[in-house]
Amino acid sequence: MESMNKLVIASMVVCSLAFGCSRENSAYCDESTPCQDEVYSYCDLTGALGAMNGCVKPPVDASSPPDGAPPDAADLCAGVDCSALDSECTRGACDPSTGQCTAEPLEEGAACGAELECGDYSECEFPPGVCPTQGSMTRTCRQYTCQAGVCAAGAPYTESATCARETDGLSCGTTEIGGPCSECGGFSEENICDETGTQSCPCTRQVCAAGSCTVVNSTCSQSCTRQMDGFPCGLVNGKQRCCAPQGICTAPCIDP
Repeated sequence: MESMNKLVIASMVVCSLAFGCSRENSAYCDESTPCQDEVYSYCDLTGALGAMNGCVKPPVDASSPPDGAPPDAADLCAGVDCSALDSECTRGACDPSTGQCTAEPLEEGAACGAELECGDYSECEFPPGVCPTQGSMTRTCRQYTCQAGVCAAGAPYTESATCARETDGLSCGTTEIGGPCSECGGFSEENICDETGTQSCPCTRQVCAAGSCTVVNSTCSQSCTRQMDGFPCGLVNGKQRCCAPQGICTAPCIDP
């Protein structure tokens, strides 16, 4: 009994000196260990001594918030599915302060949507002249990228591309015909009165070669004529006919 009294007195001294005891925790004392007055209260004691005197507070379950306290913020997002807000430029996320889904921006500046949208190329434009083979064409484009969670079109810009054509052999200047030329020939075999034929002559031509206008020696054909007026061309109803102007066999021959 004497040892018990010493223990109680020691607890009162420790409580008074270390914890500043008061009657605030009297709810944790039972009938068998009533709280003392303000001078000798020991109900704030903890540990083994406090347990012996019935003054230890009940353990707190960390998973359950105290009565009257708001629930743990992390629990508001438990089981919340925000994937409906997922897109190329956003990610659905739960706001732990409200438990509501929000669309957070994702992949800022990344290509999205159509990525690159361009119109048709313009007609190929070449440098002045007949012979250039390399030209260029342009089109207007817009780049789509993620901007603050939205797939947005950037400012239009011009894109260029090269184009080509074949020009070798095209005439790019005058043709000068020299001589001597061949005899006029190539007249119609069916019409003896034909007066228009062709002949070959040496010439110099200006033609495109490898994108430039070049002078080359060549053989050119040119038209030539012969005179057939009055030339007998056949019998019509037993009468001789002769060639008339324009190479037609209709005029009656005139006797000398």
